[in-house]
Amino acid sequence: LVDVDLDSSETVALAPTFLPATGSQFGRRSRPASHWIYYASPLVETEKFADIDNRDDEKSMLVELRSTGAQTVFPGSIHPSGELVEWAGEGEPARVPGPDLRAAVVLLAVASLLGRHWPPEGSRHQAALAAAGFLLRAGVDKMTVVQIVTAAARAGGDEEWSDRRRAALDTASEIAAGGAVFGI
Repeated sequence: LVDVDLDSSETVALAPTFLPATGSQFGRRSRPASHWIYYASPLVETEKFADIDNRDDEKSMLVELRSTGAQTVFPGSIHPSGELVEWAGEGEPARVPGPDLRAAVVLLAVASLLGRHWPPEGSRHQAALAAAGFLLRAGVDKMTVVQIVTAAARAGGDEEWSDRRRAALDTASEIAAGGAVFGI
């Protein structure tokens, strides 16, 4: 049994885009459906994904993949905040290959981190081009890059997030054609 603990507003908002659907979710009033439960085989290790800033601050945590050696406060309990932990979906946890679940959590963390640091108006198009160029050159496939950049723009409050999708696609086309692009 594995818990994907969504610790930030960005990961809560983007989880449906990246994580496999599961019938088992819970949270508390201030953060409903912030825990997604899975059966993962083979079992993956516990792993934490924090913001690049303030790694020692609890508020910097984006998402945790909780497995071995980790504990989660389950429904029927009281969260340390004083809120009741309640089910948001009382179905069966989805069964997923462990490596696939970890990969989905990594993509969620990347998009959430980019979204949290998405720039203000005036430089968002350049950010989309640079992020796409970096991810493509790092070997991430084109459609995954488009998904990450689009989701990051949405999480960052970019009203023109659909244009950022186009920027990512244009960057992929330019790289394929041997052209010069932003992003390392």
